[in-house]
Amino acid sequence: SVPDALRPSCPGCWQVFSMTRRRHHCRLCGDVFCDACSSSRTVLPLDGPEYAVPVRVCDCCMKDVNKGNYFSLRRYLTPLQLYDPDAPPSSSGKKKAVDDGAGSGEKTKEITIHTVAASLSSLSVDVESMVLDPTSFQEKITIPASILVPAIGRHLKQRLTAEYAIRVLASLLMLGNVVGDESFALAIYEERGGLNDSESMNSATSADEEGRNRTSTLERMKAGEMVNDILAILEWSGSDSRTLSALEQATKVVFYITEPNFIASAISNLDSHRNGGEDGQNSDGPVDMDALANDEMDL
Repeated sequence: SVPDALRPSCPGCWQVFSMTRRRHHCRLCGDVFCDACSSSRTVLPLDGPEYAVPVRVCDCCMKDVNKGNYFSLRRYLTPLQLYDPDAPPSSSGKKKAVDDGAGSGEKTKEITIHTVAASLSSLSVDVESMVLDPTSFQEKITIPASILVPAIGRHLKQRLTAEYAIRVLASLLMLGNVVGDESFALAIYEERGGLNDSESMNSATSADEEGRNRTSTLERMKAGEMVNDILAILEWSGSDSRTLSALEQATKVVFYITEPNFIASAISNLDSHRNGGEDGQNSDGPVDMDALANDEMDL
């Protein structure tokens, strides 16, 4: 579950928590919401006595549940977005308590780099299972590539998380290749990566403004910070199994994103997408797949 202190406001409606608007945890994705944005109750097919009765589920997860999808990628996405890889480590090691009177009353662990590594590791296993059985692709990938890929890519800089992040990216690209979906590869080029949550709200608009000042789409693609982070992994030295595995996964990613036919398609799609003047999405809250489906189909 997400610690109360990381959510000063509800990610569903952006209302600030207070004495009269308290925090509640969604039992599927673990994020923190107000009562109005998590008022649904349902029985989840999860282990534990607490799941023997209907439990609280947020509105976004409930849309998936109503479609019969209990596979929530949001349980991975939230820690990837909320943990800041550039922030200094906590000196006390203690979880920060909220002082706004709106605490959920639940004991939750602080999100650390190890939490992120565990989330990326579990996510890679789930994506790899989809590669083996791609028939469930559309039902299980409930997060648009434009949000999922940058959330993963921001953890390519630190070695502890990079070895897992590069594995997830390689699996997503393999999955996209199997099902004929280029959105994951396009997201690597489009997103400049490493954005904090406050910056991500305006990232799409900033990218459009920068794009208009560049001479070509190809130059914009080369400027991608995430691509540089991927190439940096190829420079790792070492003969241990984890290093060799990361090098192998990074090689796979480079292979997929430099395939000539994809590059030609990417240039065309990126030009069309950027010239369309689409508005940026706020990516630090819950993702409503229905609201973004049309944009992703265009890619």
